[in-house]
Amino acid sequence: MPHTLAAQLGQSIFLIVIALSAWKGGRTERVAAAALLVQLIFSSLVNHTDGFSLEGGVLLADVAALIIFVWLAFGSNRRWTLWATAFQALAVLTHFARMLDPSLHQWAYMSTAIFWGYAVLCALSVGTAQAALRRRRKAAARSEAV
Repeated sequence: MPHTLAAQLGQSIFLIVIALSAWKGGRTERVAAAALLVQLIFSSLVNHTDGFSLEGGVLLADVAALIIFVWLAFGSNRRWTLWATAFQALAVLTHFARMLDPSLHQWAYMSTAIFWGYAVLCALSVGTAQAALRRRRKAAARSEAV
């Protein structure tokens, strides 16, 4: 469980977006939401540091999520998946930047990692909204046809 109010708020936003995507999204959005939920749970279980040190387990979770987003981007015609994949790739690259330069300021490392996580959530939110709109339009077209 996060210790600070900001971390708790961030995790709450994360869970709300995941829940909405699972509820209102299509197949692609649901797969992405499941991947992010697994990433969140795994990262929470393996992250035992002060939050500023490089964590191999968190990196592993981010790489696994990146692989799923790449798979979604190649297997879907949804544009948001390209954005989410790019943002997730930047999150992974943030870890590698920290590995290559351990003197990278801790605040810069953490804030950048958090930023890319929110960017992925924004892309997923857009995708979920688009999926819900498509579903609503199809339902309206069906009701007009009847």
